[in-house]
Amino acid sequence: MQQPTAQQPPPQTTTDVLDPTAQYMKRRRTALWVTISLLSLSVVVLVVGLVSATRTGNVAVAGYYPGITLSFGAFLGIVGINLLENRRPMLMAAIIFISMGVIASFFCAIVDGIIAAEFIDSRPLLEDRCEFYASGSGTPTTTIILR
Repeated sequence: MQQPTAQQPPPQTTTDVLDPTAQYMKRRRTALWVTISLLSLSVVVLVVGLVSATRTGNVAVAGYYPGITLSFGAFLGIVGINLLENRRPMLMAAIIFISMGVIASFFCAIVDGIIAAEFIDSRPLLEDRCEFYASGSGTPTTTIILR
């Protein structure tokens, strides 16, 4: 009767085993790029929210508040990645601010949608006359018919 042979794992090559320092630097670089991209995205959210808040005088817009929170969280994340001491508390604060910013963005999107829906004048649509006046003279330049 033959004995089963024990299977040995294949020997690891140098490309499979990375130095722990190299792994750490690769993860750190990836985290830094992701955090920088989050910061740029949150600045875009902030700018678009501020532009929409200043352009709409009759409708209250709150879309820029999450941009402030997300920007601060991303800034804390960048600082926390580059710190040598007190890294963990800084990254925990960044995670908390980013989480609050994501939740706030959902709430602000819902609230802004509800506020915008309240200010839509549906009378022209209900009376089958939907016209767009681009000039101040009162003559229609483009007629939009919604059916």
